Amino acid sequence: MMEMVRRINTTTLASLPDRREPNVDVTCNTCHGGIARPQPIDDVMASMLEEEGIDAAIERYRQLRITYVGARAYDFSFRPLNRLAERLGRARVVDVIRFLELNAEFNPTSLPTLILLGGSYEANGDDESAMGVYRGVLELDADLQFYDFYAGQARDRIAAIGGE
Repeated sequence: MMEMVRRINTTTLASLPDRREPNVDVTCNTCHGGIARPQPIDDVMASMLEEEGIDAAIERYRQLRITYVGARAYDFSFRPLNRLAERLGRARVVDVIRFLELNAEFNPTSLPTLILLGGSYEANGDDESAMGVYRGVLELDADLQFYDFYAGQARDRIAAIGGE
């Protein structure tokens, strides 16, 4: 790795035709973000889920978030846990629900997360919880990006479940 960093700085970056001054060099932190083994947080959670179960994975997420939020080590936006939920799919719907609930806890206005959570509740036969999530979507700020799209999905699901 150290040889790779040296080569990038002395050969690759040095050969860029329009390289700006002052030169910016690559460091170990450029890729690693302060951790020894860079890995997307959704992959860390998937491994923890398989090795130690859902409770341990959620606890690990909380610990990593306390330690690294604001750093570049992990992406704590809504996207990674949504990717994980989609990857796990309906076969692991109970685990998916737990991850999406965690995601909604830290990203309460993430419309994609809420719609996924509602759908997961439905897939698990919990229409009451799904209805609560969908109604919650409709109560969010209409100025949120893509609100109309996700609000439309929420209304469609409410109607399909049999709500007003």
